[in-house]
Amino acid sequence: MKSHNIIYKNNKFYDQHTRQRVFPKDGELFLIAGDNISFGDHDPLNIPHKEKDILNSANKLAEVKKIKNLKTYKLALKQGSNIFFDISINKTKSVNEQLNYRFRIRILEDLYLYKCKSWEEKKEAMFYDCRCVVVEPVHDNVHFFEQVFATSLNEAYSNTFQFYFPNQGTPSGSVYKKMNNGFQTLEDLRKHLNGTKWELANKDELQILLSQIVKVGSL
Repeated sequence: MKSHNIIYKNNKFYDQHTRQRVFPKDGELFLIAGDNISFGDHDPLNIPHKEKDILNSANKLAEVKKIKNLKTYKLALKQGSNIFFDISINKTKSVNEQLNYRFRIRILEDLYLYKCKSWEEKKEAMFYDCRCVVVEPVHDNVHFFEQVFATSLNEAYSNTFQFYFPNQGTPSGSVYKKMNNGFQTLEDLRKHLNGTKWELANKDELQILLSQIVKVGSL
């Protein structure tokens, strides 16, 4: 049996005396002892959302309307909707490790598409950030799964990749093509919504202006 006096640094183990890195094998059992103060009670890089920070529909819409140079916006998915995405790795830690995984996200706030006045006309609408959580691996093939918390779909994808598969691939690509709502990709959802009516950012201002014009005209 091997024994090391270990220093834990940068998510890695180092032998205190040799200063060399120690490589625990994935899935093996170890006995780790230390002072109580040496152990935390949560992951400082994966902190759950606080209930008070999650915006309801009215507050989320108000936040969207404050986007700088906002031109138009459209509700894409309601709070509580599910989104799915796949991760494929190209390096494995063991011969039995799978290469493909699917995860389910639950969005905790309404998800909006928006366009800005300063953008080129041909630029596609983008999803506005929304708090969400990766709640499960669909095929139950990730051992000791922990939920991953994020403030956007891009962050949910990249954080999940880095959390479970560090150095086993690159979290690249567009969430519009990598993610789907169970029926269509987010890219197809965006295309579909492009053919529907969008809300104008200054609609309320226009209504006030029109009402003022009507009042003036009636004098």
